[in-house]
Amino acid sequence: MNYPIPAPLRRYTGGLIVKDSNANGILEPGKDRIIGGVIDAAPAGAMGQQASSPMRAERVFLSRPTSVYNQRAAKTVGGAIMLVEFTAGDKKGIYRPTFALLSDPSDISSPDGSTYTYTIAVE
Repeated sequence: MNYPIPAPLRRYTGGLIVKDSNANGILEPGKDRIIGGVIDAAPAGAMGQQASSPMRAERVFLSRPTSVYNQRAAKTVGGAIMLVEFTAGDKKGIYRPTFALLSDPSDISSPDGSTYTYTIAVE
């Protein structure tokens, strides 16, 4: 990323969740809004695990409003849908990336608000 992680965000060991606030289609933590991050949990000694935005036509496929996928769900749930690809590391076992949104995205030192943890078993 070529971005020095500020101390309040170092808990996000698996990367940052960034909103493309300037709408240029490129995620730039130094210019765009950081709204959360990924907390990595992997088997001891595992290396190479990664949660990332998928690529499409050599560009990052950014989140889209829920209405793009389903109008009915958009009215009920609202928000946006973020697609994520997960690559497991080099060890068998349980990987649990936690996606966390800042409780106040205008303050990077705010605690986590909404979180969701995925469990991936690698055999």
